[in-house]
Amino acid sequence: MTTPHDHGRPPIAGPVLAAALALKLGLHIATAIMTPYGLQRDEFLYLAMGAHLRLWSMDFPPAMALLAQLMRATVGTSLPVIRLVPGLASTLLVLFAASFARELGGRKLAQGLAALTIIASPAFLRSGALFQPVVFDQLAWTLLLFALLGVARTAGSDGRWWIALGVAAGLGLLIKFSIAIIGVGVLGAILLLPERRWMATRWPYLAALIALGIGSPSVVGQIHTGWPALVYERELAAQQLVHVTVSGFLANQVAMMGLGAALAVAGLREYWRQRTLRVLPVSCLIALAILLAFRGKSYYLLPVYPALVGGGAAWTERATDALWRVRPWAAAVV
Repeated sequence: MTTPHDHGRPPIAGPVLAAALALKLGLHIATAIMTPYGLQRDEFLYLAMGAHLRLWSMDFPPAMALLAQLMRATVGTSLPVIRLVPGLASTLLVLFAASFARELGGRKLAQGLAALTIIASPAFLRSGALFQPVVFDQLAWTLLLFALLGVARTAGSDGRWWIALGVAAGLGLLIKFSIAIIGVGVLGAILLLPERRWMATRWPYLAALIALGIGSPSVVGQIHTGWPALVYERELAAQQLVHVTVSGFLANQVAMMGLGAALAVAGLREYWRQRTLRVLPVSCLIALAILLAFRGKSYYLLPVYPALVGGGAAWTERATDALWRVRPWAAAVV
């Protein structure tokens, strides 16, 4: 993925990424064709809500209903088609993970490692297999963090990245209200770090207005229907989230991501190493703190992994290069 700031970035590992994307999408297509099961109950719900679309008065964010109706009007709603759409979104996560690695100086090894880590995650495979908001929420967070990386790269001065950040947040608001978690994380990081000077410009406020404008159907719908999302969250907290523990939450990160969890930790270090990029790891850590404080489900943290895994993959490649310089024989082993 190219950016307005490609100068100094390694080239895109085209053949490696093409193979990774083909593998990822192929897995989802094969699953959609070969599955012995029909539509899942939530998929029936979103198809039905699309057929009875009330954009400004729905009791949940309308993106899935809008997408269902768009599919019905264009490519149809057969099972393979319905499952292909989340598969495409999940494939984009692979592309972005490699793009984060490249943005941090990662070459072919880093880009391939980042892509393969997302492909190999059972959690990401599952979220991309069903027509549900989860994978699209992951994509919205990833878009937001990539835009934040662009903002940080340009010291907050390039309005195009702020606009992209606002668009990503607005799309996320149309998908799930959980986009607010990373939104609070970004705001908190900006205020905690020297990047608070960005708040003296017009760009953060323009980004917020764009986000609210795009996501306004979700907010207006809640107002019209008596804030059912808050009722749902209270019931969820009382019945399910009360059983979530910090140790269980963290253990599940390893279960979902495997070695990718270690790469994510390395990614935090890699972003922190570059002073101008510290806003990104701090945003992710604040999001983690919010989820732990409110006993969020472990998969709620998955959207930060494409960014962090990309950073960890860049760190791994850099560490490998250093090892080869110190011990030339290691090159033959690797």
